[in-house]
This record gives sequence, structure tokens and C-alpha cells, in this order.
Amino acid sequence: MKYILIFISAFFTECLFSQVKSSINKNTFYIGEEIKLNYELLFFSHEGQIHYIPWKKAVPLTKINIKVEKDSIENQQFSLEITKPFTDSIFKISKNKFLWKGEYKTTIWDSGYFVVPSHVISLQNKVYKFPETKIHVQFPDLSKNKDFYDIKEQFGEIKSDFSTFWTISIVLIALILIVLFVYFFRKKRKTNENFEKNLSLKEKMLFELNSIFEKDLWKNKESQHKHYLLFTNLLKYFLSEKYQLSLMDRSSSEIILLLKHKKIDQIILNELKTSLEQMDMIKFAQTTVENELILKHKQYFLQLIEQE
Repeated sequence: MKYILIFISAFFTECLFSQVKSSINKNTFYIGEEIKLNYELLFFSHEGQIHYIPWKKAVPLTKINIKVEKDSIENQQFSLEITKPFTDSIFKISKNKFLWKGEYKTTIWDSGYFVVPSHVISLQNKVYKFPETKIHVQFPDLSKNKDFYDIKEQFGEIKSDFSTFWTISIVLIALILIVLFVYFFRKKRKTNENFEKNLSLKEKMLFELNSIFEKDLWKNKESQHKHYLLFTNLLKYFLSEKYQLSLMDRSSSEIILLLKHKKIDQIILNELKTSLEQMDMIKFAQTTVENELILKHKQYFLQLIEQE
């Protein structure tokens, strides 16, 4: 009988002191306001470890007193957004008595009546269950000048320096200028295209050759290779058009080989081969030459054009 009484006494003592508690900092909140969820466990001794798995990003909620309609609102998910990491600590109350406290700092963006579900904490191979917590969230009372999320919102008028008339006028003038620019640009481009289209091959080559020499790249030894890139491309284009061959991507030796099949005079071929080889040296080896040789190449090109 004595041992039975001791067992019953120990059981009720453990039940009395090993208590769990759930609480919030107040019962009613506004949308966006901070909600503090507090959990406590009071126990006798600190032997062993407390095992508690906190929620990470959000605390799940159940919304109550919601009428079920066609959109199946009962399936909607609600939660408290955790704004700061979960914190917990253990306090010594007396020699054999300890208190564990945990706290969530959260907020919510929905209104209504909600219930935070019960969840568990374990100690010394025993499991304790925190009770449910009820929360009421409502919209701020705007008639009392209460702003959302504790932010004071103020709106002012933006004063415009221009009247509606002047604004419309500026937009119209800008549109007219754009239309005129597009019109004259297209007209000029069309004129140039017609001009080039009406030119013969000879006229076109003379025009392009003069344009290349007007750039004066050939006068500077550092830019002679750029001059000859333009010059040889124009020469290849002329030979391609004159003899109906595709020579733009051909090497100098390939050009001579293809032109041989056109029964061109050997003297002309030899002169062309020599000129192309000299131009390749300037372009790829970036050697420099005197202006007399450059003008000689120009004169040779003019002779080819005149034979057209």
C-alpha cells in the first residue's frame, strides 16, 4: 500500500509540474500586425534533451466559420508568415524545476478567425502536446485613421507645369517630325537605290573607286592594309560581274585559275596575277608600299574598267 501511494504521488507530481502552455500576445490583430506565438514547457529535472521541431517559413492555420460555396473555400490554405527566426531558451525556476520557452514572430495577410493547430514536444521519452491557439484578424478601422501594416499613407497631388493643350500640342509636333523624318529618309534611300540601279557597271565602278580613294586610307602607311581590303573587294566584284563568276570568296590563285577558262589574254592575266599578289602582301603581311605603287594599281584598275 505504501509503494502504491508513493507511485501515485510521483505520478501526480510529474503531471502537475510537467505542463505545456500556448499563448499569444493578444487576441485580436490587424492585417499585417506582428503576432507573437509563445510556447512553454514546465518540467522537474533537466535530464535528457528536449526535442522540438519548429516551423521554418510559415505556421499552418485552420480558418473557422467559413461558409462553403462553389469555389470550395474549405480547401484554401492559410498560414502565419514567420518574419523572424524561431527562438527558444531554458530557464531554471528552482533546484529541480526548469522552464522551456519558445517564440515565433509572425504576421498574416488574411482576415477572419483562425486556429493554430496543436503540435508536440518531447522530453525524457515523453511526448507533450501544446494546445490549439485561436487568433482573430481584422481589417483596420479606416474611420479612426488606422492605416494598413502600421504605415501612414499620405497622397499628394502631382502638379503639372503644362496644361493639357500644350501636352497634346507637343505630342502632335513630335509625331509630325517623326513622320517627316521617315518620309525623307525613305525618299533619299529610294533615290540612291534608283541612282545605283540606273548606273552601268563601268559607271558604278568609277564611282566606288573614287569613294575608296577619297577616304585617304592609302596615304597613311598604318592604314594601307585597310585601303587594300576595300580595293581588292571592289576588284573582285568587278571581275565577278564582268565575267559572270563567283569570285568574292576566292583566293588570288583561284581567281586566276577561273579566269583562264574565260579565254582572257595571257598578258592581262599575268598583270592581274602580279597586282593581286602585291595586294595580298600588303593586306595579310601588312607590309607598306610607296604611294606610287598604290596609284599604279589604281591606274591598272581604271584600264580594266575602260575595257568594259
